[in-house]
Amino acid sequence: MKRLPKKIEYIDPVAQTIWHTVVDSMDQYTHDSVLSKFYLPEELVTHCRSTASIFAQIHYAPLLEPDEAYKTRIYTLFLFSMMCGVQIYLKERSMLKNYPYYKIVNDEQSVKEARKKVTKLLFDGAVILETIDQVMNMFLAQLMVIRQKRRFTIKDRVFDEEKFDRFLPASILWGYLFTKEMIID
Repeated sequence: MKRLPKKIEYIDPVAQTIWHTVVDSMDQYTHDSVLSKFYLPEELVTHCRSTASIFAQIHYAPLLEPDEAYKTRIYTLFLFSMMCGVQIYLKERSMLKNYPYYKIVNDEQSVKEARKKVTKLLFDGAVILETIDQVMNMFLAQLMVIRQKRRFTIKDRVFDEEKFDRFLPASILWGYLFTKEMIID
């Protein structure tokens, strides 16, 4: 996971710094915690979990029950990719704004509005900086392994591979955009 993809000819130095910072956070821990810094802040992880579950449910026919979705490999992959998006935004923000403090929106109404806005942006086509697009593509190059798709099969369920190819990039972007909506300077 820690090597850069070969197919990108020019990698922006900022994109490369963000990539390395996010990847390094996977091996860092706060104090005596067993939870990696990659899975922080918890306020955002909670919302990513429920969305990753929804993403996992809709990849199977018949649809998975919510409690079944949490036990699947594809749920874990979507949660991981959303957390990549969260961390990309947090690292980008830190670099561009000189590491300022931030607050995360917690009230239910704001969270619902943020989810709706992000969903609309995903369907309408969100515009992001080329640097951030490069970082996301670096993660996608690591995550989009054809062999992985076979690992997502579940007995008596049909796995939609085409949907997977569309939703994995969308899940990283969802994490990025959702975090952008939830952070208050």
